[in-house]
Amino acid sequence: MPSKVEIESKLSSLLDIAATDVSKSEKRITDNIFICIENNSDLLDTYTNICNLTSQNYINRKLGKLIKETFSLSDTAFKVKAKSSLIKTFTMH
Repeated sequence: MPSKVEIESKLSSLLDIAATDVSKSEKRITDNIFICIENNSDLLDTYTNICNLTSQNYINRKLGKLIKETFSLSDTAFKVKAKSSLIKTFTMH
């Protein structure tokens, strides 16, 4: 099993690519990044491979935290249903 550092490095690379199509000011930024991942076959393959290393739930939580840190976001306390099929809910920023 890969280390946490290796997983976080892979997630960071995935986020760098997916985030190029998403505005930092969007309240649904987390959902939109996951939508970018699922709409790009290369990113989706990378995401799936990373999830297969541990679990999808773990990877989604890590990626959500990385999104929050990367864009210096604060939570609004509103959890909403995601449009992305990769996650069920997300916290608005």
